Amino acid sequence: MTLRFPLALVTLSLLVIGLPFFTHAQQEDLRATIMAQVLQDPRSAEIPPAQLEQIIDALSQKAQSENLESADIVWQPGAFHEAAASVESVPACDSLIPLACVFTEAFGFQGEAVVIPLYLLVASGLLILLIRRMHHHHAAEAARAASAQ
Repeated sequence: MTLRFPLALVTLSLLVIGLPFFTHAQQEDLRATIMAQVLQDPRSAEIPPAQLEQIIDALSQKAQSENLESADIVWQPGAFHEAAASVESVPACDSLIPLACVFTEAFGFQGEAVVIPLYLLVASGLLILLIRRMHHHHAAEAARAASAQ
């Protein structure tokens, strides 16, 4: 029992430390997508580079505040029919952990996107351990209080 709590604490710490790196990569992808879309416009060649960076930074911050993703920015109205036709071409989940494929499909993700379901699995497991530990602590306190009377 004494080893489980530190192990859970280390796992939780690694989870908390790893999430900012994951979100930073998403923000950089979003910024790159915005930059590509802005540079597609021929009028962007007339804008000085410093001002162009300010515009892209402002657009990136606004997109992040509205929880937009890169796919939301590049989406085009006719893209739904193309995406629906290519659903069959999505590769099967070839993860090393077969259970990860099951969770991936259960949460509505496709392909190799097993990171989010694994984070959910680890977080819920840690929550169960925490609740169990709190329950045992409360039961021990109640037993001590009952024996003291």
